[in-house]
Amino acid sequence: METGFRSMEGNHSRRVNIKKMQVRCMEYPLMEIPFAVVSFRDMKKNQAEQYFIWYMHEKEKRIKQLEQYVNQDLLCVILDKSPESLISLWEWFENKIEWKKSSEEELREELIGKTERVRNNLLKKTKRLSALTRALAEDIAIYFSDTLIYNNPEIHWGYRMKPKKLNGVNQPILMGFKGNICVNPKELIDLCILRSSGKRNREELFDTYAILLKNI
Repeated sequence: METGFRSMEGNHSRRVNIKKMQVRCMEYPLMEIPFAVVSFRDMKKNQAEQYFIWYMHEKEKRIKQLEQYVNQDLLCVILDKSPESLISLWEWFENKIEWKKSSEEELREELIGKTERVRNNLLKKTKRLSALTRALAEDIAIYFSDTLIYNNPEIHWGYRMKPKKLNGVNQPILMGFKGNICVNPKELIDLCILRSSGKRNREELFDTYAILLKNI
């Protein structure tokens, strides 16, 4: 899935998909894009720039929403952008990770715009993350990124338009690492989810943070 966000404009089928997603995630509002979008790989320069500016404007709102949602469980998780906060956040999130069987409709939607290699991998999947888990993961990726940037000024948000095969092309990514490496935070969170689904580790996100520090 290229992104967990949805455009408020577009054709009828896209609007139908938005409504279905909203019903599934009513308890956790989605991040809605107020302009028409295409897949990240097909974005032109002005489209990638527009998306990036909008995303940067929205991210603090998403962090606040995430913190409020977490603390509905009568916890006291403070998202103060300290590395230690990643531990309590992930410990809470591990209890929210939910997998479900992929329907044919969902699988067809997920295949749109993907490369042949990615399509082949997706076709092997029998399960996918629930809509709520996916939405929470998107915002955890934002918080993780801002925490890394807050404590390490060398790191910053950016985007790359080339090469087109880049995982995260035209998407907001983390830049400023050694060797001109860029990091797709959404992909990092996906990997953390996979590891925690196999064996729980409340420090999974914190450990990922520590690994990135070695590349600054």
